[in-house]
Amino acid sequence: MEKVRKKRFDYNYWCPNGTYRKNCPPAKVTVKKKLLLLYNDSISEVSSYISVQCLYFLCDSDGIILAENNMAAGDTPFKSGVIPGASLLEESVGTNSVSLCMTLNRPVNILPQHHYCDLLSECYEYCIPLDYNSETIGYIAVITTNQPIKPELIAITNLTNYKICNEYLKFEKQSILDKNAPERLNDKQIEILKHMAKGLTDYAISREMKLSISSVKYHKHNIFQKYNATTGTQAIVKAIKFSNLSLDDIT
Repeated sequence: MEKVRKKRFDYNYWCPNGTYRKNCPPAKVTVKKKLLLLYNDSISEVSSYISVQCLYFLCDSDGIILAENNMAAGDTPFKSGVIPGASLLEESVGTNSVSLCMTLNRPVNILPQHHYCDLLSECYEYCIPLDYNSETIGYIAVITTNQPIKPELIAITNLTNYKICNEYLKFEKQSILDKNAPERLNDKQIEILKHMAKGLTDYAISREMKLSISSVKYHKHNIFQKYNATTGTQAIVKAIKFSNLSLDDIT
């Protein structure tokens, strides 16, 4: 491993509260908020499976620590300099698993003697990138002090990484759907759409809903506009896609 000079913590890289830098673009703030939410949920789920004293932490794509979780096996808290808002860039604190992970873009497992970082000089550290669409959106890492990181702990970390990335993908897909979702239908339009899905004619719908045929046609016209549809079938398919209709409504 290539050696780099040892550096002490540089407070120029300090970022209070991690997530909310004044010059941080809104898009990055949104990514960080999503990561924090998914990370906290994932760590809560795996905490009961961790039997060794360790510390988990989450970094954003710039190496800023967003959160840390002390997984103490006993009453003694895990001691380290890892705190939210600090930077783990090599330029800030020296070589560590996060900085190497940023450079190599792959999981990194470091022994204490390979650290050139005062904060983590006595730690075993494993870090893995969080990837979405071939882009690294953050890093999750775990550190221990009394013993090397066991394969079981690495496996838990990898599974946590997979869960966060998978849930983030779902987040993004839902965001795309929400952006493309049409204007909501009102109750009367939904009821007319349900009758359309069952094959009722305009006349039958007007009798069923006690409306004039011209009113039914007016509402159908608005439904087609909202869904950008030219036929009843297209409108029904899009209504199911955007959860305004269920399969039960058309059977």
